[in-house]
Amino acid sequence: MLCRMTSRRQRKPVSLATAKLAAHGFTQQDLAERAQVTVPAVSRWLRGDRNGPAGQKLRLVVETELPAAAASEVLAAIPAMDRKAA
Repeated sequence: MLCRMTSRRQRKPVSLATAKLAAHGFTQQDLAERAQVTVPAVSRWLRGDRNGPAGQKLRLVVETELPAAAASEVLAAIPAMDRKAA
């Protein structure tokens, strides 16, 4: 499992979607800036907790900023959410 260090020196799992973004050179901050949303909104979306307008903006940024195969990898790594809106 991928892990990162927190300020308390505890290991915290990194989501697969976050790892896929990082593999293609993107951070949550990068995605937030491009979609004009907050980093917490990106985090919720990557966990599958958010859809709606912010989720649609984030999906659009991923689909337009990454090559098609990379975008598919990132989107497939997001836990199940209402994909009908996408």
